[in-house]
Amino acid sequence: MQEMLLRPKYNYCFDTSALIDLNEDYPIDIFKPIWMKLENLIRNGAAHSPREVFKEIGFEDDDLLKWAKKNRSMFRNLDDQQVEKIKEVLKIFPNLVDSKKEFAHADPFIIAHALCNGCTVVTSEKPSPPGARVIQIPNVCDFYKIKCISLLKFFRDNGLRLKIA
Repeated sequence: MQEMLLRPKYNYCFDTSALIDLNEDYPIDIFKPIWMKLENLIRNGAAHSPREVFKEIGFEDDDLLKWAKKNRSMFRNLDDQQVEKIKEVLKIFPNLVDSKKEFAHADPFIIAHALCNGCTVVTSEKPSPPGARVIQIPNVCDFYKIKCISLLKFFRDNGLRLKIA
């Protein structure tokens, strides 16, 4: 397997869904180079998430949680500016948070984090159709003109290629 190059083009904010899908579709034990490159981005400050993403990951006891614990620096605390943005986001998009969920609601924190840090959001969510009960991250990113990409687009944007000889 050839070394994969990962040159950060953007400042990335990872949604819980992207990390869960990364873990399920590209497990650490098989796709270790992908995870090593993500860890390199974390060390360089180019990949991060609000602490609420860590809380959502914490509802499972799996390889992703173990990885998240080893990479805690990825998960950042809120600052006052982000708290104000969360209030604004929830005022405009009250149905961004699904009140039927019994656990953490990271979505408004992700939007605020991206707005305050100039991030590209990496998510596996698809936009909600008009009139949907719950709105998704891509809809809110579109409203705020935040770049929002899929995990596969993140790979492509960063030249991540897996070549099997």
